[in-house]
Amino acid sequence: ARKYSGKPFIYHVHALETDRSGINVNKEIYDLEKYALHSADRIIAVSHFTKNNIVQFYDIDPNKISVVHNAVSRTKVSKKPDLIRKKPDEKIVLFLGRVTFQKGPDYFLEAAAKVLKKNKKD
Repeated sequence: ARKYSGKPFIYHVHALETDRSGINVNKEIYDLEKYALHSADRIIAVSHFTKNNIVQFYDIDPNKISVVHNAVSRTKVSKKPDLIRKKPDEKIVLFLGRVTFQKGPDYFLEAAAKVLKKNKKD
């Protein structure tokens, strides 16, 4: 696209194969990511963690990478959605994310089990 448009290639990185798979990376995906990262004119990472991983695992110059966090502005929200609860004091615990190594659903389950165990004692 850059070749035909003359526009710079900006690679916006939300996740990496090294994040998703840990030490057991899919080499084909890793190689494609590395090629794209090296080919990009600029890289936007969603966190400093992601930027550091790009530098460490893909050998990219950190000066080529800008960090722009995903975010929601609390001041610009016009109306907060009401949570559906059976009782006003009922607590809700939620895991929201892809069920992948990177998102840590196993940690969530371990933590939820500990909370349940402690709350049953109280």
